Amino acid sequence: MPRSPIKPPKTSSSPYPPSSPTKRLSQSRPSVSMPKSQEPYRFDFGKYNGKTLLEVPPSYITWCINEGVTETRPQLKKAIKSYMQSPPATELAAATSSKPQRTSVTQAIAQREKQLRESMGQWLLDECWMALQVTAPSTDGGQRSVTVTEERKLQKKWLDILEASTTAEFVKQYPPRPQNAEAELPKTSRAANRLRETLASCPVVSSGMIDFPMLSDAERLCVTAEYDQLTGKIIGWSWSNDFIKDVKKCLTAVKRECGDRGLEAAVWEVRDVYSSYVGGITCEKRGMNQSECYVFHDQSVYWFKSLPKRP
Repeated sequence: MPRSPIKPPKTSSSPYPPSSPTKRLSQSRPSVSMPKSQEPYRFDFGKYNGKTLLEVPPSYITWCINEGVTETRPQLKKAIKSYMQSPPATELAAATSSKPQRTSVTQAIAQREKQLRESMGQWLLDECWMALQVTAPSTDGGQRSVTVTEERKLQKKWLDILEASTTAEFVKQYPPRPQNAEAELPKTSRAANRLRETLASCPVVSSGMIDFPMLSDAERLCVTAEYDQLTGKIIGWSWSNDFIKDVKKCLTAVKRECGDRGLEAAVWEVRDVYSSYVGGITCEKRGMNQSECYVFHDQSVYWFKSLPKRP
């Protein structure tokens, strides 16, 4: 039986010849309406390199839109726009506009961190996170590297702890931290410079590697050590009463010279120095397994008592 004559391409609504394999592959969905003089868009990248827009799965087109690939490839953007206006794209358009996108583990962790950053503040989140890392189990003395799965598991655990109600109560003891210019003391202030000189005379003992005999006579006047009653080892440090009196005198002078805003900035500077030099936020692990809980402590909050009373 003789074959029927092939109609000229110009009368076809498809951008492909009737004998094209692509037509046979895509017969289940109508072709994209586009100018006859325009060639169909063909991918020149990725796993569908060499394929046309009609040959790739709709999920790949959705991926190109969601990942912003179309923003760097104007021709692809134009072709997809034309595709979205055609009947076979009805379901895809509905999917991209109404169907919730699947969130990866990394995206979920990043979103939770963002929410904590907004509620706690970046500085407080960082210090609490560092305190939690100290409680993490050792990895064979550092000989074994932590896998991505283990790291994500720890991150999720830390986020659970930071989102707990007990941590929220701990966070409440921190007043709003001054921002930008309000957070800095004037460099020309004599009282502020005197405060910084006093703070600089304090030794750094927060590393836990310092013993009392290692300090100079002047440094020993600044700090007091706390000893374990059984082992006799140093388990903590604090500023001595005499050094605390000197710091408070400096704060009084700052308030007299710079007012309440200057005093607020000075108190936060004292708090940060105490946290770095002596001891700041720590985390105590209590219980085991199902009864396991984590409690935060911070010696440095003592200095917030010196803040001016807010109306």
